[in-house]
Amino acid sequence: MAGKKKATKKKPSKNFVKARKALLKSIKEAEGLSAEYRYRDADDSLKADRHIALAVVKKYARAFEYVPDNLKANRNIVLAAVKNHAWALLHADDSLKADREIVLEAVKGDGYILEIAADSLKADREVVLAAVKDGRRGLTIRHADDSLKADREIMLEVVKNGGSIWAADPSLNADPEFVLEALKHDYTTLGWADDSFQSDRELVLKTVKDSGLALRFADDSLKADREVVLAAVKQDGDALEYADDSLKADREVVLEAVKGSFSGLPLRHAHKRLRADRDIVMEAVQWNGNSLMHAHKRLQADRDIVMEAVKSNWDAFEYASIELWEDKELKKMSNWRPD
Repeated sequence: MAGKKKATKKKPSKNFVKARKALLKSIKEAEGLSAEYRYRDADDSLKADRHIALAVVKKYARAFEYVPDNLKANRNIVLAAVKNHAWALLHADDSLKADREIVLEAVKGDGYILEIAADSLKADREVVLAAVKDGRRGLTIRHADDSLKADREIMLEVVKNGGSIWAADPSLNADPEFVLEALKHDYTTLGWADDSFQSDRELVLKTVKDSGLALRFADDSLKADREVVLAAVKQDGDALEYADDSLKADREVVLEAVKGSFSGLPLRHAHKRLRADRDIVMEAVQWNGNSLMHAHKRLQADRDIVMEAVKSNWDAFEYASIELWEDKELKKMSNWRPD
């Protein structure tokens, strides 16, 4: 019985070989985006050549978008593409989004690419650790498997790189080393941490000196602690909002809060008696003229105070008493026209 004839691979035409050689040379000589254009505009038969596809993704990875689907499942081409640009993985065949070596290479380039990796790799400790070490992507952890959000080393990397402490597993909120490290990078850690940290006077005092708004998360007893609150408002006047009412009526505390505050909000939270204090209001409007809206009506009619407010913010004139609306100098300074 005669044997079957062995299939022979069709030899490419001379024209194809010539065109292939020319395109390869053109891609290698091209600069950046022009390499993509030369590949994109090439004949489909040339784009389907794996040597050409490999050459172009090495030169300019974004050209991977135009690679034929069958080559998007070619491991060597995809690996070369993600080494050049992590987000090439977006266009890869789904089977390769589960390839550990390829995904590990991709997350080293851009941790956020973890979002499109296969679920099995979102639970891979080495892959996730590499992803969160990418300092630009502190939010990467949201795409990791929940089991790794309780991993101390991984979560420490997250907070060091600006990631959200709120993504951590609650089991870490009583871990002193973790909480203290996290506080160096994000004052809102205090709100997530165990109650014992929120009532630790030394810790809270140190934290509000760096981030006054951390007072929001302190134990109520410390919101009534004059030294703690004074330290907080010195760092950020807006922290007055979270102080105990007794300290919102403390003249020194309120005066310190309005100093240097560009938001105009501290005066809003001060006791009404201090919103009628001329020195405090004058200090406040010099930093933000719109603080005038929170001043006592008597001081909204004080020409000197309104003058300072308008110097700081011309639109603050709308909060002046009606009796000053016809003041020519103030009107000129504010360029204001009543409705």
